[in-house]
Amino acid sequence: MVVVVDIVVVVETTVVVGAAVVVEVAGAAVVPGVDELVAASPVSTGEHPIATKDRTSNRNRDRIGRDHTRRRDSGCTTGARREHFPILPGMQLQVGDIAPEFTRPDHTGALVSKKDFAGTPVVIYFYPKAFTPGCTAESCDFRDSYTAFQNAGYEILGVSPDPVDRLEAFREEHRLPFPLISDEDHSMASAYGAWGIKQNYGKEYEGLIRSTFTIDGDGRISHAWYNVRAKGHADRVESELLS
Repeated sequence: MVVVVDIVVVVETTVVVGAAVVVEVAGAAVVPGVDELVAASPVSTGEHPIATKDRTSNRNRDRIGRDHTRRRDSGCTTGARREHFPILPGMQLQVGDIAPEFTRPDHTGALVSKKDFAGTPVVIYFYPKAFTPGCTAESCDFRDSYTAFQNAGYEILGVSPDPVDRLEAFREEHRLPFPLISDEDHSMASAYGAWGIKQNYGKEYEGLIRSTFTIDGDGRISHAWYNVRAKGHADRVESELLS
């Protein structure tokens, strides 16, 4: 004899702790998998700025009835500002979001904060490792365009997990005119959605996702490019911002 039993699970509370979401079900704590916390993989590996919505933020938007639209012609994402629910570490930022605060040491060891650039638009590019071929090419491309960015009122910051002394040597060797930020614990990259699950030759691992952002004078994200290619990226950013 086959007996069909309906099982009903009552979810009592949901608690957000740091970057983890813990759900208490009938007295037992259940931690969702990585896929529930890390933003979905980028739609494209091309050079267009994207701001992919993850599943956690989708549920939040559904609850508060927000309607976000995409402009496919430019690759940017527009929509209502996310001011009424938290942006968790690992979530990809969208245009209009308040840029996460940061205070990190630069190549000299001096602390650099978001508030230092209040009223000034900033280009922040995240790169995996100093002195590697791709990161060197990207940084030198931003160096070569630095005057054009400055003439348009922009500052540039490079961010990587490298220690301060390595960044100082990298900046000196390649004559980079802008500050390089040390993010050894990748907390800044995580806050900007630039640290997460990557794939290489079929294997998954955590690492820095090459990404670039612009913060406007009001401290909000005005552009977000995720999972970009090093070659030609600085030229693309210059073209889209300054043309």
